[in-house]
Amino acid sequence: MMMMMMITGLPGPPGPQGERGYPGLPGPQGPPGREGPPGKPGLQGPTGPQGIPGADATIPSISFSAALTKAMASSGTIVFDKIFVNEGGFYNSKTGIFTAPRDGHYFFSAILTGHKNEKIEAVLSKSNYGVARVDSAGYQPEGLENKPMAEAKPTPGSLAVFNIVLPLNMGDTVCVDLVMGKLAHSVEPLTIFSGFLLFENKQEALNSSVVKPQLPA
Repeated sequence: MMMMMMITGLPGPPGPQGERGYPGLPGPQGPPGREGPPGKPGLQGPTGPQGIPGADATIPSISFSAALTKAMASSGTIVFDKIFVNEGGFYNSKTGIFTAPRDGHYFFSAILTGHKNEKIEAVLSKSNYGVARVDSAGYQPEGLENKPMAEAKPTPGSLAVFNIVLPLNMGDTVCVDLVMGKLAHSVEPLTIFSGFLLFENKQEALNSSVVKPQLPA
């Protein structure tokens, strides 16, 4: 009986490359990379249409200026009877009173010229309440703390000035009241009262209508 022996030879050379297989499934998403640098600014777009005016785009014309041309017999509200300007008609030249037609901040000025060597005292009143006072002779503390009454002689003076900004509500009144002294009056203005609206309160400017005051008959 014959026995056969298997002898393994050396490996042969590599065979040719096989055909490409099908692509595998996508792997999991990797972490985000670093943020890149910003790009260049784009071109400016076209100009849009003009918007509608705001509520405070226009300020109503409310102003007055008047002078005293008649003598005052006694103290009380000064009636500036000669009108230079009265836009809106809210200053009454028969009573000397300005009535605010709407809420806002108003500027008032008054120049009071008196007779020589006679001092003037006056009060600027808002709705019958004094808010500012002037004394052409200067400030004199009340009482006898500084000097006896016999030595407290008033210093002659003849000019007093008001300059003030007041917040007013519609219907508030403003006037100048003479407390002491004699005011100079002339056809040429020596004693003058003026005022005008600086700006309206925002809420009032949204929906308000000017109400003209009724002048007394």
